[in-house]
Amino acid sequence: MIYIYLPAVPAEPIGGIQTLFDYANTLNGMSGKTIATIVSKVNYIRQILPRSYPLVPVLYKEPELVTSDILVFPEVLLESVDKYPTENKKYLAVLNWQYFEFYTKRLKRPMPRIEGILTNSQFAKDKIEKVVDVPVFAIPHIIDANFSVKNSFAKREPNSILILNRKNTHHIGKILSFLQALPHKVTIVNNVTPTKLAKLYNEHQIFISLGYPEGFGRPAAEAMACGCVVVGFTGGGGSDFMSDGFNSFTAKDSNEDELLQKLSHVLHRLNIQQKSDISALAAHTIKSRYNPKTQSNVIGAIFAKDVGKTIKILKTAKSKAVTPLYAASSKETLEISLFHERQKYQDIVSSKYFKIWQSLSSLRSIIPN
Repeated sequence: MIYIYLPAVPAEPIGGIQTLFDYANTLNGMSGKTIATIVSKVNYIRQILPRSYPLVPVLYKEPELVTSDILVFPEVLLESVDKYPTENKKYLAVLNWQYFEFYTKRLKRPMPRIEGILTNSQFAKDKIEKVVDVPVFAIPHIIDANFSVKNSFAKREPNSILILNRKNTHHIGKILSFLQALPHKVTIVNNVTPTKLAKLYNEHQIFISLGYPEGFGRPAAEAMACGCVVVGFTGGGGSDFMSDGFNSFTAKDSNEDELLQKLSHVLHRLNIQQKSDISALAAHTIKSRYNPKTQSNVIGAIFAKDVGKTIKILKTAKSKAVTPLYAASSKETLEISLFHERQKYQDIVSSKYFKIWQSLSSLRSIIPN
């Protein structure tokens, strides 16, 4: 049996928990029987997941281990690995490379003996390989098919922008201040169901990605799968699928000036056809790279001997270097700089102000000057 351990999780779901359930689901689906079980200390774990995972059993107490069992621990349980029998083969699942750096620095002893490290992006794999001497495997995420283009880009409200109130929300005030000068619609949400989120992505043309650091960057990937033009930060892991000027527009993590420059480029420099092209490329990127088949190929190769039967590993095409289609113009740097000199940013914007301001902004396109 492959036991995948979960940490004590908060009342709200986190992406890493879903990723570990995906691993178990893929392993059980490939083998045709239960070979992977989740071990959780909390009995509400299923209630916070975006889907049911009927193939994945959950054990709410410590299993009675035998020597053939394989144990998988997330990086936040790194310090617990040595508590388990040395006879068992162990893997570490690093779902956020920065947390891994933090926990390894906290260790006052050598790294526990592990078979290898499972991680969720090539970016994370490259960083981890610099500090460990065990095999590191980048396992593709699965972006649920529910996140797909259901509403054509041209039919979405012009200059409609979606922001998740999730990470680094201190950037939101300056983004909103920047947008006051043009007609637009901004929606700020958090903690909505996957079905509602997919619908919101399909109602907006642009998604602002504020997440950093990111082991992968699931929100940006989901938004791209739904055909949004994503503007913002990669968080590191998002660089696996976000190519600046090709299928998205990216800024260096935390660089607000560069983010606003890229946003200005999308809003002022690109016509509807150019944005539609970016939208289509974004959706194709995610659909082709992050699906059950691509994950099965990699995770199957890692655990082939443990699945108990031969698995056919299909070759996937390597990603080719991409050429930006609509790269941001350097001329805009001066424009943005001048704007910053004039604009007095509001550091804190009350929710009441947001609603009034958005209502007025939405009327700009129908009220004559």
